Amino acid sequence: MSTAEDETQLTVDLEVDFHNEDATGFVWQWLREARDPSVVVPNAIVIIGDNDARAMARVVDHVSTDTGVYVHLQVLPGLVEDYQQAIQRASTLAGGRHDTRHGVRRESSHNLNAAAQVMEASPMYDRTPMEPDVVGVSALAGRTIWLEYADGQAGEVDLTELLRGPFYARVRTEDALFAQVFVNEVGTIAWPDGADLAPEALYELAAPHLRQPVVVEAEVPPGTRQDGYLNVHEVQLEGDENLAKGTHINIRDEGGEDLPAIVDDVTRDVHGPVYRVKLGS
Repeated sequence: MSTAEDETQLTVDLEVDFHNEDATGFVWQWLREARDPSVVVPNAIVIIGDNDARAMARVVDHVSTDTGVYVHLQVLPGLVEDYQQAIQRASTLAGGRHDTRHGVRRESSHNLNAAAQVMEASPMYDRTPMEPDVVGVSALAGRTIWLEYADGQAGEVDLTELLRGPFYARVRTEDALFAQVFVNEVGTIAWPDGADLAPEALYELAAPHLRQPVVVEAEVPPGTRQDGYLNVHEVQLEGDENLAKGTHINIRDEGGEDLPAIVDDVTRDVHGPVYRVKLGS
């Protein structure tokens, strides 16, 4: 991040408070505060800052609310001068041109993105995710979800502390919308109104509640498979006394395949606990 004194000739695309982060972990600002809103589009590289400091940033997304449109911004590493130097190199290689209309030197979006690629390739900018992708999610009571990760971990997670601020106003207050939670294309959870959660923040909250699913070896009775698909049939099996109603498990059939299931009820007979499960959950 650079100081304003170092960059007196630069005009920011969007004035922001760098401490203004929401639960996604990104800096946010109203789109209407942009000098030219048409420039601040998803994946664009822009200059952001205030009277004290400026930085380069990637526009993550736009979020529409009843009171306006929010912009999420990922602050990029390094000084603005580093990007200026990268732009000069990119301009030399790509034959880029400078637009000096209105007396303001502006770089083409091609060169800005080229500069960002130069910075992202540096060792100081490691974007390797530390958390596995989400592969399954379903809404439970309140603002709790059942969450499944690609590494097999799963568990119940209360999202209340992440659903703060105006960005999550509808998800926080509308049960029907919250129930429509889904896994998006980048491996985190999202809702139809455009709200989503940063994968890092979600995993940090979820980690203490995750565990590997219980595997119960059982014979799968005839009729539970049709045309290669699993139907929701109730199957009774005996197994681990620690299983409780609502527990997500894997039933390993006689062929060694793990079939997802959920414990629907727990009863006891003379031999011990009996679990009624629903396949395909």
